[in-house]
Amino acid sequence: MRLEVRPYGHSLSRLLYMYKDLSFTPVSPKQLSMPDYVIGDIENAGQKITITNQLEDNLDQTDILYLTRIQEERFPS
Repeated sequence: MRLEVRPYGHSLSRLLYMYKDLSFTPVSPKQLSMPDYVIGDIENAGQKITITNQLEDNLDQTDILYLTRIQEERFPS
């Protein structure tokens, strides 16, 4: 499962990249990463994006933290 089946983060990203001078840091394991088209939209809007899988390394520079839960029912059994 990738975040492409989780539209909330995508919608929020698309709303936020309309503002000026924001930085996005999606944090997830590679298999749950933000889809390339959303990352491309953020970059094309002129926003800075840093992709990582280490939440702890980025908390000191975070103003807003948005979390989603992993929906186990979407994973194959």
